[in-house]
Amino acid sequence: MLKKMVILLLIAGLLVAAPHAMLAAAFQLSPTAKTAMDKLAAGPDRALGGKITAAYNELLKLQEEAGRMDKDIGVLHLANAEAETLVRKLIKELNADKRSKLEAQVKLTQDKYEPLFLSYTALNKQIAAVRPLKSKSYNAMLRAQADIMQTAVQIARADIKTKQAALKALKDSNTQTAKKIRAILDEADPLRASIKAEKSALSAPRKLTTEFGKSLNQAIKKNDANSVLSSLNSLVTVARQISAQNRKILELEKKTSGIIAKAKTQIPK
Repeated sequence: MLKKMVILLLIAGLLVAAPHAMLAAAFQLSPTAKTAMDKLAAGPDRALGGKITAAYNELLKLQEEAGRMDKDIGVLHLANAEAETLVRKLIKELNADKRSKLEAQVKLTQDKYEPLFLSYTALNKQIAAVRPLKSKSYNAMLRAQADIMQTAVQIARADIKTKQAALKALKDSNTQTAKKIRAILDEADPLRASIKAEKSALSAPRKLTTEFGKSLNQAIKKNDANSVLSSLNSLVTVARQISAQNRKILELEKKTSGIIAKAKTQIPK
């Protein structure tokens, strides 16, 4: 258990340190390129320079937002996985103490009456064995004993049957409860499919981020302010798309969390 917790904490640490890098794919200018771009923005065309600065600042803001959402997605995804594992574990342990007590009662009751059943069986065998002797008095005596014992045997069997019925009722109830809770958990399956699809869809904007980043660097090297602005605007557009998709993923994870929480409320206290 301790080993599992250590592994989960390490995973959580990695998610915080490197939050869903596969999702955001943030672009970053080198210090040299940033300095060169700042010089372009400070050029004679103040309007163009202002647009370059504004576009770059918006890009940074969007990427920072995406980074925060990546962390939230990673932490929530891990929390959902842990929560669902716990719920499924609790399903297997439904009324475990009560079930153990009822099983013990059945066993104890069976053991308690075992000597009675053995004696009754032995007495009936004895009756069968002496029947050919045709001793009416002896047969009558044995039969009287058997009649008395039969009543005790019937009471014993009823007692065992009652306890077995209580155990079966609990097991049946557990089965129905488990089925109900698993059905609730299954409601998260379409959400997971959507999360997977959204994450896959992020591969396209990731590639575009890389391509537009290269274009921006080339434009900076060429000292072409208009191309720099165009590349920045393209990066901003892609960053907005990434943020929008991350927002969808985060909402889907939150809905998944809600479903798991709902399933947990069905666990008997």
